Amino acid sequence: MLKMSGYDLHEKAVSIVHDAGGELVGRTRLQKVAYLCQLAGFSADFPFEYRHFGPFSEELADAMQIAIGLKRVREDERRTNWGAVAICVGIDFGAISSMTRLPDHAARSIV
Repeated sequence: MLKMSGYDLHEKAVSIVHDAGGELVGRTRLQKVAYLCQLAGFSADFPFEYRHFGPFSEELADAMQIAIGLKRVREDERRTNWGAVAICVGIDFGAISSMTRLPDHAARSIV
């Protein structure tokens, strides 16, 4: 089996955000959603290890940075109601090809 490069993995990272409804509030939530998708039996493209805030994949973090650099996703800072700053990752729904997406019914049942 061929290992995907970080460039190829950025599309998988984009599809996770897309299948989660187009936006995830927090990088930690992105990591957790990707990990839960793998536990549910969907693609296991990212290796995870345990960190302070839960499962973490350096490869997923790198892939997301590539996706941001290529403008496949946007990353915004937003102020929460309680005054903290949250990092939001989102996409425009037309920006992803249907070939890299999970079926809608499968994705919605996970997230």
